[in-house]
Amino acid sequence: MGAVAPRAPHHYVYGACAAHASRNNPFQGVFRVHMGSGEEVAHFPGPRCFTNEPLFVPRAAPEAEDDGWLLVLVFDAAALRSGLYIYDAARLDDGPVGVAWLRRGIPYGLHGSWAAGETFGWLEHEGEVR
Repeated sequence: MGAVAPRAPHHYVYGACAAHASRNNPFQGVFRVHMGSGEEVAHFPGPRCFTNEPLFVPRAAPEAEDDGWLLVLVFDAAALRSGLYIYDAARLDDGPVGVAWLRRGIPYGLHGSWAAGETFGWLEHEGEVR
């Protein structure tokens, strides 16, 4: 679970969301809801960017429930590439503090994807990963 112990009641919920409240679309953003006030904050990486569910990682010595990072795998369909977006969980609406672009795109898949290494050309050969 990490350094932050589960709380009941908790203050924040993080998740992935569609860009349009009235349409059923793939996830294109990430959100945070304060369970007490109902305040909602969201970030949308781009019009053809599709997000998987965020993962909260607390800082080494968290001082608050939202003191940590959100990690989100994002597929940029326009550029056919994927990146691991890193957000400050307390400042989600500021956008990512960094993006680690992957060597190859991982197509969007609800709840993630699995494929054998050869599907993406990720095979060990003579001690190297291609």
